[in-house]
Formats: sequence, structure tokens, C-alpha cells
Amino acid sequence: MTAFHGRGYRGNTRVVFEELIAQRKLDPIWLSTERKVVEDVQGRFGVERAALAQSWRGVQALARAQAVLLTHGITDLPWLHLPWRALVIQTWHGLPTKTGELMDPSPSLWTRLRIWQQWHRVDHMLSTSGFVSEIYGKRFGLPKQRFLELGYPLHDEIVGKDAAWSLERLFPGAPAAERLIVYAPTFRRRATTRFLPFPDSDLGELARFLERERAILCLRPHPNDRVDLAPILGASPRAVLGDDRLIQDPVALLRRADAVVTDYSGIFLEGLLIDVPAVFVPYDLEEYERGLPWDYISYTPGPKVSTFREFLQACGAALADRTTGAGERQRVREAFFAHADGGATGRVIDWLVQRLGGTG
Repeated sequence: MTAFHGRGYRGNTRVVFEELIAQRKLDPIWLSTERKVVEDVQGRFGVERAALAQSWRGVQALARAQAVLLTHGITDLPWLHLPWRALVIQTWHGLPTKTGELMDPSPSLWTRLRIWQQWHRVDHMLSTSGFVSEIYGKRFGLPKQRFLELGYPLHDEIVGKDAAWSLERLFPGAPAAERLIVYAPTFRRRATTRFLPFPDSDLGELARFLERERAILCLRPHPNDRVDLAPILGASPRAVLGDDRLIQDPVALLRRADAVVTDYSGIFLEGLLIDVPAVFVPYDLEEYERGLPWDYISYTPGPKVSTFREFLQACGAALADRTTGAGERQRVREAFFAHADGGATGRVIDWLVQRLGGTG
């Protein structure tokens, strides 16, 4: 198992890895290109449970593998050959909020060859519903029978019964607060992502709003974005950074969030599992370069704002009454999630044990 181009310890593979160890089922090993990741995993679970991907031990483990679980693609194990006898399972890292690949208008021959090279070895891909499988099947050229609609193990942690982290634990040093707004837009290849992209933005008013609401505004840029957030962060101690370098998985944020702000990121869909209200800022919808695989208005249950005043009003309404818009959120939730029971990890492990045989 590995994750995030071999550099991370996160996502669906992490959840399955830890549960396999806890249940003493099968024989999981984590491969990474980063020595620190390997050392951290070894420190928690034992030396035998992790190896550098391109070390002798890592190459041996890969050669012996009955199954290889990824989160992004073959770039998770760069320059290594995936064994032909192993099941390759793409657990993926998000829900479909982008087009691209084979869903682009008239994909070139080069694009088709690249997608085939990256995806023809995928025996199965995890999915959360038939609607999601249909979109990813078109995007990556996978037939329906390759999808396992078992849910995403990482989502079990969103709907789990463990107590949510306190705001003090999430943001040590921030002022005392009672509410959390998570602002997480998506990535743009050809443009710089803009936070608070309103002509009437007033950072002083933002600071006063956060103070009145006793709220924290967590700014979470996409991992591929390195946006200058200093002006917003400097406007109030209640505006804090929560990017992937500080908080790898957004689960801890979602579990505690009172509202999510985004444009086209799938984080709002994950928030639907626990009915988190969303506010949408589609400031470049007409020009958005990556495209959407579904109708934006139909599948974004929440207010769409185009001014700073609307932004504050929408956030304030979400904080005041979390039940507003619950019916629309339920409709979208049912389209994207066949299961919302927190049982995806168990279903994936049962499937693995059945296919691979044995319990250890």
C-alpha cells in the first residue's frame, strides 16, 4: 500500500492498512519514497510494516504482493514495475467534481495512450455509488464491472462515533472559539486560485464577523496550490492556515466544521455525510478550465455567492441554523453515496480477504 505519489501516509489506503494490522488479517506493508514516512510508520507499527519503495526490501515486497493498493495511480510507485499476478486496486482520493482525461472534448491520441498506460493495470477501483462509478468509468475508460461500490474507508472516519477534535487541538494558539468555517477551494492549472474573490471584500469586516461569531476561518488551499494568504491570515488571529502540510487528511476538519466554503472541490460532498452546510463561491464557473461532470446548480446544495456581503450572510446563516437546506443536501448525498453507514473499511477488508484468501 502507498499514497499520494509515494510521498504521503494518508487516504483510503492508510485506513485499510491500519485496520488490517489491528485485525491481524493479511500481511500489509507500506511503501513510500520518503524516508520520514517510512520511519514514522515503522515507529508506530514495527520495522516490518514499511519500507522505502526503491530499496531492496521494498522491491522484494512489491514482487511478492498479491495486491497493490494505490490512491492516485502508478505515480504512487514511480519507476517500479507492478507485478502482473497482483491485483491492482485504485482506492482513489476524492469524489468526481472534475472532468478531464477521456471526458475532455475530443481527447488526443496521446491522451488516450497516456490514460491506457496509467489505467490498464487497474483491476478494480473503489467507488461510493453507481453515479460516481459512471463518471469515473467515462473519465478513465474503465468498464462498470471493475468498480467496487463499497464506499471509501476514509469516509468511515467522517461518520465515526469518536469525539471530534476540539478547536484548541486543531489550532493551538488561536483565540478561543466555538465554531469552525473551512474554506477549501480547488486547484487551477492555468490560473491562481483566489480566496475571497469579491470586489467588495473587506478584511476588517471579516475580522469583526469572526469575532462576533466566535468562529475560526480555516483556509485550506489545494495541495498543488501555493497561494499567498498572508493578507487574510494577517487580518485576524481567527483566520488560520490548515493546508495539507499541517493537517494531512481533512477528516479532522470536517468532523468539527460548522460550514464548508468551496468552489468546485469535493470536500463539500464529503461534508454531506454528516450534513455540514456548504457555501459556494463559483467566481469563475464559466471559465473554469477543468470542467464539471454534472450540472453545477443541481448538485451544489447551498447558496452561491458573488459578493463579500453575500458571503458573510451565507456563512452567518449556516452558523445560525445548521438544518437549513437539509432536504437538498440529502438529495445530493443519496446520489453520491450508496452507503453512509461508516462500514466501508469492513466491506473492503472482507472483499480483500475473500479474494486473497486466509486471515494472516
